[in-house]
Amino acid sequence: KIAKHYNVSFQELKQKNSHLKDRDPAYWINIGDKVILPEKQSPNKKLGECVLRCIQNAMPRFEDDVNKKVVPTSVASGKKLLVKKVEGPDTSKTGKTVKYTAIEFNKPDPDDAEKRGINWIIKDNDDKEIKKFHAHGAVLKYKIPSSLRGRTIRIMPYIKSPTPDVSVITKIICPFEALCNLEKAAIADGYTLKQRVTAFRKLYYDSTAPVKTFLGLVTGGGRWNILIPGASKTKIPKSWKSPKPELQKDKDYMKTHKIIKIGGEDVDIGHLFAGADAANYLTDLKLLGVSMRSNHEATTFVGDLGSIVVEYLHGSKKSFYDTAMKKSDLLYQYYDGKYGRIKPEDMAGNADSYSLKFASGKTICESMKEYYAEGTGTYRKRFTRFAKAIGFKDKSSTWKTKLREQVFNAALAYAAASGHKGDVINVLSKPGPGFFAPTFREAYWNISGWVVDIFVSRMKDAIAKE
Repeated sequence: KIAKHYNVSFQELKQKNSHLKDRDPAYWINIGDKVILPEKQSPNKKLGECVLRCIQNAMPRFEDDVNKKVVPTSVASGKKLLVKKVEGPDTSKTGKTVKYTAIEFNKPDPDDAEKRGINWIIKDNDDKEIKKFHAHGAVLKYKIPSSLRGRTIRIMPYIKSPTPDVSVITKIICPFEALCNLEKAAIADGYTLKQRVTAFRKLYYDSTAPVKTFLGLVTGGGRWNILIPGASKTKIPKSWKSPKPELQKDKDYMKTHKIIKIGGEDVDIGHLFAGADAANYLTDLKLLGVSMRSNHEATTFVGDLGSIVVEYLHGSKKSFYDTAMKKSDLLYQYYDGKYGRIKPEDMAGNADSYSLKFASGKTICESMKEYYAEGTGTYRKRFTRFAKAIGFKDKSSTWKTKLREQVFNAALAYAAASGHKGDVINVLSKPGPGFFAPTFREAYWNISGWVVDIFVSRMKDAIAKE
């Protein structure tokens, strides 16, 4: 209509106004816009009246390409649309796509055409522009880049000029900000480095039941008190139990963000702290005749591998013979697939509990920021460092057999703690192979071997990527 009104080619008009191409819809114009005409033309009187009456939005101002003179057009019919209120999250994190919506206007029911003219601008807390979206509409979806980690941004929708009075402030939480605040409170409570590691582990994994023993053997009790007996007496810091409102937010954030994204990869820091806590109180484990060489292994990757054995054995729909004697693709689903017991984020956390060392003289916060620093942090070599720590030897049958024994024992411990004590009794009472059908021991031993094979394969792939 504008092209016809001023007797110019639509293609020429688009070329002169290429800055409008990226609007939605393309070349949409709003009140107050300037449109460059290819050359000064007289209005087409036949169409002019329709243009002035038929377009609901006010016609913008037009500027002659040669003389740079304003060509007068119509005025708005009714009030110009203004945004009065916007909503969006007050906190977010990098990598997440957040949604902001203009929800209140100076008109009761503005039509979609008017709302398409809403612009958006994002500024930092120093009022510096981060990004602008022209004629984007009433909804803005924005993916938070890593460069904004730890910063505060202000998002403003507007028609002509943005104003802080109509804005949303979003704080981009550093993955470790809440952790750092909680650690400061624990330090104020007098907690040592080891005690703070335990406290963070207990945010995710804790036991209230005491360990039960008989004739020197552990017979039951709280799982985590069995796995890390040295940390059983460490309680949650007082400042965490009844925290002030701000610290409560930090505690809630930590508990609901066990998995964090670092360098584009998910990491389960619950697994990290579980392993780190066990490493601080290293011991072997003995439970009803089942022994394991390291509680660090039992708490992390070996324990996870053992759980796969049990869940696969009892989750398989095939006959006991086929499940015990023939490796099935279903096992991969229990490893890190649909029913995954050791998904990539779990394995990353397990590996980090070996790779990341909480050094004395540094806070947990400082160590984690240093380790996970994007571009420079040693987390980028986590699996290489993990392999070195556990003596990984993918071509050594002796090493794989020893790991298989540990996974076998971890599976029995997991079975005893997860309602399958009958499996343990069957394995221990019938240690040899069956004559006509496989025994439970054969099933546990075979599946443990297959699980170790997958672990070795996954480790080789992860190391190769580093």
